[in-house]
Amino acid sequence: MSDIAENLNRLGLKVPELFLAVLAIVFGVLIIVFPFLIAWFIGLFLIIMGVLLLIRYMERELKSSSSS
Repeated sequence: MSDIAENLNRLGLKVPELFLAVLAIVFGVLIIVFPFLIAWFIGLFLIIMGVLLLIRYMERELKSSSSS
């Protein structure tokens, strides 16, 4: 879990590991109880990760263009 927290921290998001652990347990239980939700969880995860990666890319581009 610390890898996830470190990656989120690099993106500027400070999320406690305890929160990530509880969130993972809750999502795991929800997927076991309601298996049809897995598509929604994966879709939301991919959208959120895509947006965060796009923001990170744009920040790098702005820094590199302003320093040149």
